Amino acid sequence: MVANNARRHLNRIAKQPKPEGRKTKVIAHTTRLLTDERKVKQPDTPWIAFTRERWASGDYKDVRPADAARSLSKEWQAMNASDKKVR
Repeated sequence: MVANNARRHLNRIAKQPKPEGRKTKVIAHTTRLLTDERKVKQPDTPWIAFTRERWASGDYKDVRPADAARSLSKEWQAMNASDKKVR
C-alpha cells in the first residue's frame, strides 16, 4: 500500500540524527502499518494445515508448546510425501 510506504519513510526520517545547530525538534514516533482486509490471503502450507489439525485434535492439550512442536516435527518428518500434500 502506498500509505504504508509513506509511513515507513516517515519512520526512517524520524530516526535520522539531527544536524548540528538545528533548533526544531523532530518527534520520533513509530506508526502502525495499515492492513487491508480485502487483500487475498495466501493458502496455508501443508505444514501449517497439519499442525492446526493436530493441535485441534486435543492430543497436545497438556503438553508444553516446545515439546509439542518437537513431537509434531518428528511426526511430520516421518510422513511420506503423499501424506504431506494439502488435504
